[in-house]
Amino acid sequence: MIALFLVIGVVPSSVSATSNPGVNYQTQIENIGWEVDAGIGLKSNGQDSGTSGKSLRLEGIKINLDAQGYDLGVSYQTHIQDIGWEADTGRGWKSNGVMSGTQGESKRLEAIQIKLTGADADKFDIYYQVHAQNIGWMGWAKNGESAGTAGYSYRLEAIKIQIVPKGADAPGTTANSFLSYGVNVDQKGFKTYENSYDGSIEAMLFCSFVNNTNTPVKITDINFSLTDANGIVLGTSPEYMVEYAPAIIMPGQRGFAYDQTYASHYKINTLDEPSNLNVIINTKAAVDKDMVGILNTSNAAIELGEDDYSSRVVCIVENPSSKTTEFNVVVAGLFDANNQLLGCMYNQSDYTMIGANEKARYSLNGWRPETNIFQNAVKAESAGRVDYYKD
Repeated sequence: MIALFLVIGVVPSSVSATSNPGVNYQTQIENIGWEVDAGIGLKSNGQDSGTSGKSLRLEGIKINLDAQGYDLGVSYQTHIQDIGWEADTGRGWKSNGVMSGTQGESKRLEAIQIKLTGADADKFDIYYQVHAQNIGWMGWAKNGESAGTAGYSYRLEAIKIQIVPKGADAPGTTANSFLSYGVNVDQKGFKTYENSYDGSIEAMLFCSFVNNTNTPVKITDINFSLTDANGIVLGTSPEYMVEYAPAIIMPGQRGFAYDQTYASHYKINTLDEPSNLNVIINTKAAVDKDMVGILNTSNAAIELGEDDYSSRVVCIVENPSSKTTEFNVVVAGLFDANNQLLGCMYNQSDYTMIGANEKARYSLNGWRPETNIFQNAVKAESAGRVDYYKD
């Protein structure tokens, strides 16, 4: 009987020692504040913190563990609008209930990394999943991986966090937990204007982007969308309307994208309707066979004529390959004296041929929508894209 009593007495201690640690968290939500202060309360162990369907940004987060006797802590950092990753800006990782993010600055969180610390950190995995603007719930990330987006200016709207034993199955899919393709949109804009022929409202959408990695990246497509002040989508650019260059963007290189589309693609009825521009750039790693598809551009300059039709951007294009290009696109960005991107334009030619290893002078002629851009621009940059080669 004594032996039986001892065995029974050991069981509760053993169960307690092997229970999974728990995680508690709360977020600061636009127009709501901290969830505890708002009476919503702490969230825990996979529950949703934040909102969905309300277009409200997360601005801060606090995370704590219920360690269940294990030697565990939690550290985390967020990617903050206009700031970037906290660890890259001297703000550092936050731990054990300290706020990550900002308060009172109206800055969105765009991505997050969370990791376990302590002697028992190798016994568990910490998973987290975010709800991102224009995407919804993304895949689960774990153990310091990035969750969210980079380069898209998308807000985080909600998050779930869960701890599982080391090597256990993820709570759900881990696909597409973080979207970043090595190309960051550094400037973007849109302009609406009245069509001089029929009075309809049209839109010009544009952006510049930079490859901030140390490897070449192949751009597969670029998409624009407009939302109003409440996050309601006003329209999305049809893929065939977006012109961009280059197709293969080298480390440190700048590229441009441009869409001159009619209002039929957007719910735009006035010239001053408040809207926000979103840009998605999809890419993949460039492989050897892609490297032939490069068209170099240089010496871009603005030539102002007497009217908008004679104003243009000229540049030198170079085909560095051993094949003749049958078709290419050149997109130019026009900047003011403060290096602010005023707008973009692309070539109107349906057919251009540049021989192997040749250079040529290239002209992008101006059109009515670009009139004000030319008048205010002081410099231009350009990038070229090759679509087809002739052996």
